Amino acid sequence: MTGHTPATRSDDRELHALLLALVLALFVVPPFTLAGVVGPWLVDLLFAAVVGAGALAVIHRSHTGLRVTVTALVFAAVVAKVGRTAVGSTGWLLADAIVSAMTIALFALVILRRVFAAGPITVARIEGAVAVYLLVGVLWAMLFEALVLQFPGAITTATGVTPSATDLSYLSFVTLTTVGYGDVTPVAPAARSLAVVEALIGQLYPAVLIARLVSLEIAHRDSGDPTRL
Repeated sequence: MTGHTPATRSDDRELHALLLALVLALFVVPPFTLAGVVGPWLVDLLFAAVVGAGALAVIHRSHTGLRVTVTALVFAAVVAKVGRTAVGSTGWLLADAIVSAMTIALFALVILRRVFAAGPITVARIEGAVAVYLLVGVLWAMLFEALVLQFPGAITTATGVTPSATDLSYLSFVTLTTVGYGDVTPVAPAARSLAVVEALIGQLYPAVLIARLVSLEIAHRDSGDPTRL
């Protein structure tokens, strides 16, 4: 991952939008949805905003092959989301979880590559790093959902009810941050393996990220470039 293409104002706007949509969709809106203050349609709308902003951030300055791949995945994600909402069968739920996971994974990998690329430390780079961290949490929530759809009982809750999408998102982020309250628990071997991998990412990602950003800043200062964060 050598070389660096300078960030543009367009990159900044796209990452601003992606990060804002992620924060709203993950932490702000769900409590109001569960309380009945707003409808679940708002979460779907924010997810669409996440996909749209992520697609724009990824295809900008990307080669044609990647643009085609992103466009195809986004189209498939939209179709799966519509099918999930309109039909609601297990097949459509599973398709939505898998295609959405593939789309989010691609976004995270492309943005991560740019975050770790050589060049000055910018606000956009920091925002990209935070967005990748949140995207990992979203990705694992979707993987957990796909697993539960295929193997009911793979993940349990303290109340004994089938975990909802909100429960699985909660499980993902408490695992990523290695908090682990235990009120939503992976019990199947595959679910436990996913949880362990996510916990490892939650530990290693900040350490590797900080080390990389520090080394980039040191190299940037040594180069004599006056640009600063």
